[in-house]
Amino acid sequence: MPDMMTDEELREYNKHAKASQGFDVPKFKGKLVGMIVPYNLNKISTPILTDFSKQALQFYSNKNSTRFEFVKVVKATCRLAAGRIYYITFEALSGNVRATFRARVWNKIMKQGLELEVKYCEIHREEIE
Repeated sequence: MPDMMTDEELREYNKHAKASQGFDVPKFKGKLVGMIVPYNLNKISTPILTDFSKQALQFYSNKNSTRFEFVKVVKATCRLAAGRIYYITFEALSGNVRATFRARVWNKIMKQGLELEVKYCEIHREEIE
């Protein structure tokens, strides 16, 4: 059985999770059921996260009548919850505006298989190029 979090680690974890809404949670030695953990970007995970980011960006664009184009995944965290909830930070462009987005997507387990649900997608930072 993995080492459970100490009280100090739990306080630190909760501080990071709350302050960043799950997007900037570092790796902790101890474990906690349902904890948010960093997700490694590699040749297998990056295409999946890219697809999820593009779907989140489409959700944002439809909601806000904008036309951003996806650029790249910056980082991600995730947690298990009847599938996985991903907290993805990615970049997108619209004209001369480069924006860093944060999206929370749930790749949920359904009777028919997996289904993606975009829970949240907003601009975190933007700059004019």
